[in-house]
Amino acid sequence: MTQEVISQAPVSPAIQQAELQIRQAESRFALSPVGQALQQFELAQRMGRMFASSTIVPASYQNNIPNCAIAVDIAMRMNLPPLQVMQNLYVVHGNPSWSAKFLIGCINSCGRFTPIEYKTKDNVAQSSDDYGVRCVAYDIHDLERRNPLYGPWVTWAMVKAEGWLAKNGSKWKSMPDMMFRYRAAAFWQRLYAPELALGLMTSEEAADIPAQDTPYLDLNPTASPREVKRSRLSHIAGKAVAEKAKAEPKPYPVADEEIVTDTPAETDPAPE
Repeated sequence: MTQEVISQAPVSPAIQQAELQIRQAESRFALSPVGQALQQFELAQRMGRMFASSTIVPASYQNNIPNCAIAVDIAMRMNLPPLQVMQNLYVVHGNPSWSAKFLIGCINSCGRFTPIEYKTKDNVAQSSDDYGVRCVAYDIHDLERRNPLYGPWVTWAMVKAEGWLAKNGSKWKSMPDMMFRYRAAAFWQRLYAPELALGLMTSEEAADIPAQDTPYLDLNPTASPREVKRSRLSHIAGKAVAEKAKAEPKPYPVADEEIVTDTPAETDPAPE
């Protein structure tokens, strides 16, 4: 039995030239900003699938490939390990927000400033509305420390005026010293190094922003499960009372001349 040998027809120079042009175009596209962004996006997706299947990452990233891919993309932009970003990036009101401690670490380790220090108002009681905390640091090149970089004061008057203290489950009631320093550091960073946080707020700041029909403690990453449950029940009960009050008919306002009394009205005497 003879084997048939199939000979391939030689490729024409025109086809070879076309294939060469296609390969050159693909190479140019891969090196272009769009091509590099596409490659980075595909890499973030592949890494996101791996992290989404892990049980080490926080619950908001488990079995959630889009969240993991976004966290990986942010980690690439900040040159940080993806797991470190996931451990410190919360979703509050639908927006990604950093933990304050992570933001403070970024400031102290960026190499542009001295470690931030916390200053309080002298001779002012902690219970006074004038009591406050602010941050100060120096540019790393300011060797003689002549130009301090002061942040805004965060005072009790500000906390009360913004409504942070009155919120249900507010940590300003239970740990004010920590909240003062977290908020002062966030304000300082927003003034002198906004690029460190990629324009994102801290989770503590985002939790203090009111959200319609959203329990406060559900958005607070420091709240315990018992506090979250109590907050949800209180929120549901309060919403039910408000809906009931809205549905009940309001009394119709009666004018003074329409008020009916028990005294019989005077009538004209009958004609004789």
